[in-house]
Amino acid sequence: MEFRAKTVEEAIEIGLSELNISKDDAEIEILQKSGLLKKAVVNIEKKVYTKATTEDIEESILNTNETPEKPIKKLHESDMPVVNFLTELLGNMGLDCELDCKSNRDLLHIVIKGNDTNLAIGYRGETLDSLQYLCLLVANKTTRFKKRLIIDAEGYREMRAQTLSELSMKLAKKVAKTGTSIELEPMNPFERRVIHTTLQDDKFVTTSSEGEEPNRYVVISPIKKETNMYDSESKNNFKKYGTGKTRSFGQKNKRF
Repeated sequence: MEFRAKTVEEAIEIGLSELNISKDDAEIEILQKSGLLKKAVVNIEKKVYTKATTEDIEESILNTNETPEKPIKKLHESDMPVVNFLTELLGNMGLDCELDCKSNRDLLHIVIKGNDTNLAIGYRGETLDSLQYLCLLVANKTTRFKKRLIIDAEGYREMRAQTLSELSMKLAKKVAKTGTSIELEPMNPFERRVIHTTLQDDKFVTTSSEGEEPNRYVVISPIKKETNMYDSESKNNFKKYGTGKTRSFGQKNKRF
């Protein structure tokens, strides 16, 4: 909501009072400062808190290709809200799937199996990422979920990582050969990390992420070498042409 007053401070005070919130719970934007013939205008919006931050969600997706260590058969009480929610959600989606759950002190790993696994994965894992996002919100609804959460489907994430790794190496060779950068299609954080990790030690190309979510993408670029006058090509030119043409007072250009 927008609020007007003689000064910015008064406008903020009026807005906080009307919305019945503290300054810490408000997003305040100054739209216009007061002047000779104009009042100050501010926009105040109540903050919305969620237990799962964007960083939590991205980090969870980034680590989905890691497998759990020392799994235990019995799920912990803190795991059940996620398991129950995902079971109900898949049922409401009309998918014939079941969950294979493994849990330990640090990780809850859920694998979706069944006849409709492909529908749970979606186009290039988009549905699977959405399911993981929702499950992470549920896990952090009341208290902060202290484990990493991985939602997978029939080993899709591992297979996707292998496919992207092979693709990145193929494209890296092309970039190194042509000297021209290549922009890949938009990918989620997990997929972009696969590309960066695969090519991080490559001597001929470098990678970077550009754009804004959800259309952020990876660019593979050649590593440009600095020109060296003593490289092989320069040596050959020196033998053939010397140092090039020089200017002498009134005389013809010549090589020494």
